[in-house]
Amino acid sequence: MKHHQMMCWSNKFICFSLFLLLLFKAVAASSSSQEFMPVDGHSHGGFHAENHGHHKDEDGEEDEVFGDEKRKKRCSSSSALSRRSSISWLVQATEMLYIIGLGLGDERDITLRGLDAVKKCEKVYIEAYTSLLSFGLSTDGLSTLEKLYGKPIILADRETVEEKIDNVLSEAHGSDVAFLVVGDPFGATTHTDLVVRAKTLGIDVKVVHNASVMNAIGICGLQLYRYGETVSIPFFTETWRPDSFYEKIERNRNLGLHTLCLLDIRVKEPTLESLCRGKKQYEPPRFMTINTAIDQLLEVEQNQGKSAYDEDTECVGFARLGSEGQMIVAGKMRQLQTVDFGEPLHCLVIVGKLHPVEEEMLEFYKINSEKP
Repeated sequence: MKHHQMMCWSNKFICFSLFLLLLFKAVAASSSSQEFMPVDGHSHGGFHAENHGHHKDEDGEEDEVFGDEKRKKRCSSSSALSRRSSISWLVQATEMLYIIGLGLGDERDITLRGLDAVKKCEKVYIEAYTSLLSFGLSTDGLSTLEKLYGKPIILADRETVEEKIDNVLSEAHGSDVAFLVVGDPFGATTHTDLVVRAKTLGIDVKVVHNASVMNAIGICGLQLYRYGETVSIPFFTETWRPDSFYEKIERNRNLGLHTLCLLDIRVKEPTLESLCRGKKQYEPPRFMTINTAIDQLLEVEQNQGKSAYDEDTECVGFARLGSEGQMIVAGKMRQLQTVDFGEPLHCLVIVGKLHPVEEEMLEFYKINSEKP
């Protein structure tokens, strides 16, 4: 009996000792984990920028050219993130990374929930790569936002988003950080990647949604559930004229579905010469117009010759969608080629088979149509 009691006490002592040892290791690891916070790194370079109907590499072809290099960077970064995530369970962070949609118009389009989040954050970044607000094209755009929010805003350009996003994430370990996105946060795969990276590092993420081009195009009367796959139209160059979007448009047209075409924006793009020299210099910003997009679409059709569409195909052109000065015009491709849609940003819809209600609504936007 005494021998049995001694064995019980011995087992209890061993269990208690193991518990103390594990507790000591957890405390030590928790304090040392601060040394493993991300300082630098590379972000996923692929962007499907939709927020205002404009992309940065949704064209597909650019991803094929640079995809291997991007995947190598991502794999290297992912291995580092995996090492950090192995200790992230020890960090009981109360801080938050807010990814906040701003809508399509101006500073007033932010939701009340989004505004409350911005005001509580110590640092506020605005992403200006995949899309821009209508006022973001003016010199006082950021100052307008800063007046409304009552705090400075840091511009997150292409380099910040692609190469230095770990610095932003590291700040979210110690304080609330807001990352502002034009349109809706999940209109671009870049922001999905940002959420994955943050969660891998043990950072809490809260998303505040807003209007996006994907639903704002409904204003022309074409029913949203009658759209097929969205495509992006990149700027052609002398040596690079991708046409991967053609098959998608053809497939949509065969199914009688409408096609949303997101038009290219090129902001802070390094010149080829500067890349060769190893010192970055940037091209002037460029925003594709509906006229240019139609020219390129017709060129690709001529080369493909499959009659997916032609100059008499019905389309709808949108400019500055969601802003007070938005412009919507419906007509044949050849008609829209002659229209001056004004300032960016632009997007285009290639019309599929029309429902009678869609036809009736579209009449209000047609060129030379009689409006009551």
